[in-house]
Amino acid sequence: MVNRISGAGTSGLDIESVVTKLMKAEQAPLDKLNKSKQLIEWTRDSYKEVSTKLVDLRNNKIFNYNTMSALSAKKTTITGDTNAFTATTLSSDASGSFTVKVNQLATGGSLVSSGIGSKSASTTLADLGVTDTSTIEINGQPISFSSTDTISSFISKVNKNSAANVVAVFDSASGKLSLTSKTTGLTSGVTVSSDLETAFKLDTPKPGSNAKLTVNGLDIEQDSNTYTLNDVKLTLNAVSSTVDGSKVTVATDTDSIVNTIKSFVNDYNTVLSLVNNKLGEARYSSYEPLTTDEKSAMTDSQITAWEVKAKSGLIRRDSTLTTLVSNLRLSAISSVNVPSGSTTTSMNITQIGITTGTWSEGGKLYVDETKLRKAIEANPDQVISLFSGKDSSVTSTSNPITANNGVFNRMYAVLKTGLDGLAEKAGTSKYSVELDQTLDNNSSLGSQVREIDTRISNLQSRLNRLESAYYAKFTAMESAISKLNSQASNFG
Repeated sequence: MVNRISGAGTSGLDIESVVTKLMKAEQAPLDKLNKSKQLIEWTRDSYKEVSTKLVDLRNNKIFNYNTMSALSAKKTTITGDTNAFTATTLSSDASGSFTVKVNQLATGGSLVSSGIGSKSASTTLADLGVTDTSTIEINGQPISFSSTDTISSFISKVNKNSAANVVAVFDSASGKLSLTSKTTGLTSGVTVSSDLETAFKLDTPKPGSNAKLTVNGLDIEQDSNTYTLNDVKLTLNAVSSTVDGSKVTVATDTDSIVNTIKSFVNDYNTVLSLVNNKLGEARYSSYEPLTTDEKSAMTDSQITAWEVKAKSGLIRRDSTLTTLVSNLRLSAISSVNVPSGSTTTSMNITQIGITTGTWSEGGKLYVDETKLRKAIEANPDQVISLFSGKDSSVTSTSNPITANNGVFNRMYAVLKTGLDGLAEKAGTSKYSVELDQTLDNNSSLGSQVREIDTRISNLQSRLNRLESAYYAKFTAMESAISKLNSQASNFG
């Protein structure tokens, strides 16, 4: 290693300053490479920003909107006694209308004490004669306790033990404890170990009861307070107060479907706006990435303003994204074959109140909610098919924009193709919505970064050798001058 000379040497020259200036001229090619690398990395960041939004639209939004529960939502209406039971649809297959009368609720069997006299909740188990046997059993489930436990803490332990499957209640005025099975029906009951039975005088078993209801004139008896009919779940709450019971009607949940479609349009417009903005963003080619020396001469606000322009337009008119936007718009506006009696008919989104804006808005969608609602109420199956219809002949490599493929399935496939293209080009993830995702360096831009890194490393090594050579020469010069000065002094 060559020793570096600081300050003025024997020659009177500031060697370090001279070498720095010489190297500055040699630094230009390295600065150019670093700027090129920075531009590529910024470009990849722009792709990443878009990619995360596309992944979210495809995998989180459209995937969920395309489920039957979102598009084929059903709701129930109860007329008559609305307190006897609740009705919930379990799937889009729920259908029909029927009358329900609740004649009896299902109850759980119980074990009740005859009473131990007036006791406070703070009475300990030891006061009741319970020894330190450490556990008692309820329905075969061991529950740990201490004889110093109070009745209150003991009851709490029982109720928190889900495996025991009972509800414990203690009345301090009468000194009575009841244990009721959470399982309902005639065969339900409660068993306890002898020490607990003795302590609380649990000597009165009470059987459970079955639920009894009448559905469309058919008498039904079962051990549970829930009953499912035509994918409608009934939860019994009380005996019906009317002779005729209540009527349950299942119908299309128009509000839910309208909200699903409106949410989709909003999400679609948001992503489309982002991509269109990136494609049309101005490019300021004279604003290159700044070197460290250039930044040192600027304020933080100046650096920020400069880099905003330097990063602008890096994916302007990108072919992958341009094609994606075009295919998304075609997916939305192209007609779909929907059911019409025993055949099909052609329908597009404009017929249900969804239109595109002006040309300058780049395919933005608008919803006429009144018209959309009327279309759903008139023929929900057609509207559902318009969005969720699936063409089974479409493969991963074929064009998904076919007449038998609904809007959602078209877009789902189109977005996959776009994400595949971005992954190949920039190394972005096809699945992650995180901006801090790791990019794949085997992509096209990743390969360019690797190549530049190799060139930077090689050039930096050459510059290091050159700098060492400069210092070596100046060191030799200083040594020669020093020697001459020494010889000259001898003649003095």
